[in-house]
Amino acid sequence: MSCPIILMADHSSPESSRTMKVVEITPLVKENMIGYFSDYCPQFWAYLDVKRGEIEIIDPEEMELEWIDEGEMDMDNEGEMDMDDERVMDGEGDIDEVYEDDDYEGKMMAILTIDRYIELPYTTSPEAYSIMEKFVQSNHLQEEHKESLKRKLRDALNKSKPFRRFKNILLDYPEEREQWFAFEKAHQWASILAYFDRKNVQLKVKEN
Repeated sequence: MSCPIILMADHSSPESSRTMKVVEITPLVKENMIGYFSDYCPQFWAYLDVKRGEIEIIDPEEMELEWIDEGEMDMDNEGEMDMDDERVMDGEGDIDEVYEDDDYEGKMMAILTIDRYIELPYTTSPEAYSIMEKFVQSNHLQEEHKESLKRKLRDALNKSKPFRRFKNILLDYPEEREQWFAFEKAHQWASILAYFDRKNVQLKVKEN
């Protein structure tokens, strides 16, 4: 199934006049964002509600995407924005409370068209490959087999199916494997923070 990704408008402004919105999220939301970033599934679209700091999921199979039109997607028959949409846009209403359970399209279109919802980023193959390259060049490898493991990992990156080869090699090096997971997650989270920074949103993880 081929699903188009509908991106929220980027309202970034020049650095000197930027106003950052601080959005608090739970550690669980952070982990889910990293999971979505690293294991993107095109069958589902994920958005951050910057009002509540929670993730909303869209299943595009539940929507009639062919009728989406910028001039009609959030208007009623008289050309007025629906009161439900206004409540959600103003941040006064929880989307699950404003829209009835059977009004899936209304809820989803609000997510797609109102600025308080920002699509979650996801990694690309070049970016994931770049993280592996940076790990090989880092100082996270144990000294006793540092050079030999570097050669193996570099060799894996230069062959077909580099992602699988890279991870298979690390199976024989449990300490470096754990270092890799931590390294990869840290870089993924940094990419997520940078993405939201470009949207003028600063993510702040709540303490447990």
